[in-house]
Amino acid sequence: MKIRCFILLDVILVYVSADPRNETECRRGWIPHGTSCYLISHERQDWHSSEAMCELLGGYLVEIQNADEDAFIRRIVDSLQKSVWTGGADIEQEGKWVWMASMEPVNYANWDSGEPNSYQNSDENCVDVRPGHSGWNDERCMTIQNYVCENSEREVAVIG
Repeated sequence: MKIRCFILLDVILVYVSADPRNETECRRGWIPHGTSCYLISHERQDWHSSEAMCELLGGYLVEIQNADEDAFIRRIVDSLQKSVWTGGADIEQEGKWVWMASMEPVNYANWDSGEPNSYQNSDENCVDVRPGHSGWNDERCMTIQNYVCENSEREVAVIG
């Protein structure tokens, strides 16, 4: 008869990295990339509900700041074969695209050919990323689809 004993100690682990760009700690279920963590939704919602859900989960709809982050999001979208909401919108002023969580202007943009276009004057005010396309699309905010949340706060892992 074998008896196994386990001693459980109260342990507090604080993770600090000299270069946070290389090692980002993320909450369970979130994917690290660069200095942010990303959560890919399983459910589909309109843009406003997606924004609210990201806030509830401790983040915001993804704000794509550069080509590296754009390529990361595009790889996810292409592998899932599902369109996803980003945090970009021109809800407040037509043609003035901003990241709604930070209210910062969209300085890096990767619009698909012919976008943004408010197709057939359909009030397309929210930005999505679609599989199989090389750039972003403006879409009606009431369209139901998946979304990507981002959290750029460095996480401190505490165990115990």
